[in-house]
Amino acid sequence: MSRFEDQVKDNLTAKNPFKAAISISETIFILGLWVLVSRLTILYIIKPISFTHPQKFVWEMNFATYILIFTCLLPLSCLFLWRGFVQKINALSIINSIGKFRLENFFLGFGISALIVIGLSSITEPDMVSKIIVRFLSLGFVNSLILLLFYIVGFSIQSTFEEALFRASFVQNLRALGIHIIIAIPFSAFFFAMFHMSKQMPSAIFFATFLMAITFSYATWRTQGLETSMGAHIANNIIIGAIFGSLDNSQSANTAIFAALLYTIFFVSLIEIYIHFKRPKFS
Repeated sequence: MSRFEDQVKDNLTAKNPFKAAISISETIFILGLWVLVSRLTILYIIKPISFTHPQKFVWEMNFATYILIFTCLLPLSCLFLWRGFVQKINALSIINSIGKFRLENFFLGFGISALIVIGLSSITEPDMVSKIIVRFLSLGFVNSLILLLFYIVGFSIQSTFEEALFRASFVQNLRALGIHIIIAIPFSAFFFAMFHMSKQMPSAIFFATFLMAITFSYATWRTQGLETSMGAHIANNIIIGAIFGSLDNSQSANTAIFAALLYTIFFVSLIEIYIHFKRPKFS
């Protein structure tokens, strides 16, 4: 059975360079589609609505609906369709190499990530609980519940898409070009961090995001699939974005780096402990 990072490589043959070129262009096409749809959505949907409805609830609802769900669902669907109809590989190969979704791995990543994020937030943000209470009181119970449901769906789609694009498609197509996994992982992490940057963010946020991407890539490589990194990514985004309301990565530089370093250390350690004692052979 092919290793997860080598599925595209093992599916291609040297006798068909045209097929190889088409397969490898997957990442570029999907990345371009994502950027284009996101840009058009911000310009022609989010900004006009923000001017006419400046209320926080309305703004967040539009963020969850258009930015998280709409702009990520389209390219995510294209990734699966590309796998099945262009690369002629099982579409689920974008998730793992065994052909079925492993819920145990997903909840492993989700649980570990949630535990670490909440623990670190209690250290870096001593008034975390009071901020959450103020946030939900200002939104109101019904609005908070609606937003939470939309964010769970939105962040699940957005995180799954980013994992499928950067941890699967990007790395697998780099491997198909003959690039070693040790180079492919940081290369994909660099682009992941770059596409999360904005003019308002300090450069330290780039390093923190890069480190998180390395962590998710490690989980993908170690467990031979995306389920663990998907769970971790979704948990991180739901807690920080939906519950804490930090939708713009507005941490200070020192806090971001400190949190990312500790997150990586704890996450990798707990993953290794779990694999050693519970599942020594991740298939």
